Amino acid sequence: MKPKQPVLRHNGPLFVNIRHVLVGEGAIAHSGIKRGFVRKSATVSNIDSYFSKNNLNLFDKSGITNSEGAEPAEKPIRSSNPTILERIRKFCSDSSLHVVKYIPDRDRHTIERLFWSFIFTLSVCVSVVPIQQAWSRYRDDSLSVVMQQSEYPVWSIPFPEVVICNEAPVRADVTKNMKNDAETFKNFSLFCTKYPPPEGSSFMKEGDIIDFVKKFLIPLNEFAINGFAFSQTDKMETVNISTKRLTPRFSNFGLCYSFNALPHGQFFKDESSLVFEDREDATKHYWGLDSGYTNSWFDEMPVPKRALGSGYKYSYGILLKRKKNLAFPNCAHPNAGFKIAVKNPADAFSKEDDFMRVAMGRGTNFLITPKLVTTDNAVRSSMDPTVRECYFQDETSLFHYKHYTRKNCQSECLSNLTMTACNCVEFYMPRKLKLKDIKYNLNIFYRDERY
Repeated sequence: MKPKQPVLRHNGPLFVNIRHVLVGEGAIAHSGIKRGFVRKSATVSNIDSYFSKNNLNLFDKSGITNSEGAEPAEKPIRSSNPTILERIRKFCSDSSLHVVKYIPDRDRHTIERLFWSFIFTLSVCVSVVPIQQAWSRYRDDSLSVVMQQSEYPVWSIPFPEVVICNEAPVRADVTKNMKNDAETFKNFSLFCTKYPPPEGSSFMKEGDIIDFVKKFLIPLNEFAINGFAFSQTDKMETVNISTKRLTPRFSNFGLCYSFNALPHGQFFKDESSLVFEDREDATKHYWGLDSGYTNSWFDEMPVPKRALGSGYKYSYGILLKRKKNLAFPNCAHPNAGFKIAVKNPADAFSKEDDFMRVAMGRGTNFLITPKLVTTDNAVRSSMDPTVRECYFQDETSLFHYKHYTRKNCQSECLSNLTMTACNCVEFYMPRKLKLKDIKYNLNIFYRDERY
């Protein structure tokens, strides 16, 4: 229907004009116009006032009818404080995820809503599992080891310590006149596995062990002839074995000798180990695990020594021998030779796996490839030791050793457990000559077990 031109008057033509304009919008709108203005004068001011009061609603509730003439059902009034369930439904309906929209939709079938709920739960689980795995890898392995092909001068690291142990240490000539008593068998049980200690025997004292070693064990000059080693002048030189080149150290094999070892005072704390002979030189410059060498390469040779290059020219060699009928046969097997260990000068040695057997009548060469592992300073400053599960030298210390390393920690833990179990230790184990509080040793064990 074509609308007429509006006429601004205070009578019906204005009402008729508006009615004709809204007829095309539908019958309900037409009915609303009729009920709303039938009893009022159709002025412009009245119409504007009516629209503003009813929020642009052209009809009131009492005038709304459907096509059948019945009034529609009254809509529920929304509460100003919605419940949690209503908030969840509102969130799901406004979500950008299609699956989430379908779950609270009441117009969909229950089976369909359950299906979309299962799909949503499955998607969350598939996403959470790799996230949890990534977090576990970061928590357990938060530090990454990067192998960089960087070259360092060989004199920036120490030459390895070479430990020499005789598999037939007991002399045969002194055993001919020894007494066949429990005390002698007790002493031999320390170095010969064929002689277990008799039951009920007392423990050996520190001084008795030293006297027994000097009397019954083969001295160094009896099985080591001579050797060669690098010198500060970059030349090979013949080494007199009887000099202070080799340091005596006790181990589970008895008395061993070490080349390029740290002095006793730089390796142990106070009197934590049995000392056979102290050869420490207070004028030497020493090396540290974290600090390294503090002096330049052309200064006085520090302790431990370092080579100025690689190859045979900067190696260490020694000639070993064993005279017939010199070793006590009941204390070693017929093919007994020597055991050699090559290790870090700051590490303890007490396990048989660290040694390699050298047979008699042949030459044996050891090729050593050094590996230098460094840690970024950010790890030291930003990460707590409990997170990285390791300690630096300045963060903790051991009770017997001056250098905190894995092998030193294991050796000290074994000594503490042995002391706790039987109130005694092996003669080569670290311990205090004057017993300290056993509880303190246990605390060290549980603290250092994480290393």
